[in-house]
Amino acid sequence: MISIKTLLPLLLLPIGACASARIAPEPQALPNAGSMMENLPIVNGIIDGQAVTLLLDTGASITCLQPAASMRIGRVPVGISRLGGVGDTTRTVRTFGRAMVELGEFSTVVQSLHGCPTLPLVGRSGRIIDGVMGGDALRGLTVVIDYPMNAVRVLPVWSPVAADSATALPVTFARNLPIITIELQTRGRWHPVSLLLDTGADVSLLLDAALADSLGLESDPYAQPSERRGLGGGIATRSYYVSRARLGTLDVRDLSIEVASSGLTQLFQHGVQGIAGSDFLRHFRLELDLGNGRMSLESPGPGRTVCGTQSGICVAPRPARDGYVVQAVRPRSIAARYSIVPGETILRVGSAEANRMNGAEIRAALAPQNGLVSLWILNTFGRTRRVDFRITE
Repeated sequence: MISIKTLLPLLLLPIGACASARIAPEPQALPNAGSMMENLPIVNGIIDGQAVTLLLDTGASITCLQPAASMRIGRVPVGISRLGGVGDTTRTVRTFGRAMVELGEFSTVVQSLHGCPTLPLVGRSGRIIDGVMGGDALRGLTVVIDYPMNAVRVLPVWSPVAADSATALPVTFARNLPIITIELQTRGRWHPVSLLLDTGADVSLLLDAALADSLGLESDPYAQPSERRGLGGGIATRSYYVSRARLGTLDVRDLSIEVASSGLTQLFQHGVQGIAGSDFLRHFRLELDLGNGRMSLESPGPGRTVCGTQSGICVAPRPARDGYVVQAVRPRSIAARYSIVPGETILRVGSAEANRMNGAEIRAALAPQNGLVSLWILNTFGRTRRVDFRITE
């Protein structure tokens, strides 16, 4: 399984200038169109005549290959490099010298190709990823990731032209890494948080439990602590609920954010407080020009609140499905069968429509993933809890 952070560099440089220009409309598709795997962008390239499959990771400052991939293309280490990582101050990795990554009809040059840590990059389907394409390769490219359409393209840098359908947003860069400011709403108040825009992370993450407490985030009492794997090792996390997040004029409701209990304080000295991962980005079409410092996001419809409705359930649209019949799996005390209709504020219990479950108001539903869907409910004591369901039909 691909972890939240396949690669998280910690030695960030001071944040640079803020860019607000909009980037170019998408040009004609080139043969290097990538794909989405478990909501993470994957691109196909060629290094030294050998085909490689790379995770497109804006949260990584370097491009690296797994040991098996570097052996397959015949690369011999020419040195070592020390990098910062999650839960670890530094990590020694091999370097393979200058490399050219061919992407369809064009290419990009990496001044120092690195070896990835031994942590395997394997999807839940068993698909093996050869490595990570990070900021050193992406700074000469334009990244286009359309999460709702499951489309990925990496294109040459184009002249900036305003796009009417997109929202240009302020973004700062540190060591080729994009930093954005997202406002989180908790208990009726907005709190700005500086996050690393990370297409290689499967969930969003705050780096410190004390920060979550100061923001007034409410933890899920039924969620068990989990371990997220990263460059420097494992970190313990716990799930928190955020009712609303705002990025410029774009609005996202009902998010689940992981919070690290320890081991990530190195990033705070650079002003970065967490990671904005694919669970947040999946609501948008992202265009990112690292070389010229431009970023734009486009929501599925003008003026539409993304993944949220006025009164209840938010389920990401899925093609060719009218609904999901689910069976509660946690807590075990809830065992009724429910029907969830994507795009509608309806939770059906049997044949009757209901917005309450055992006296609890339905607040949100996370998008179905791996045969599971999770509901956030508000109980009579004013606290939210998470109920997990298995899709049965």
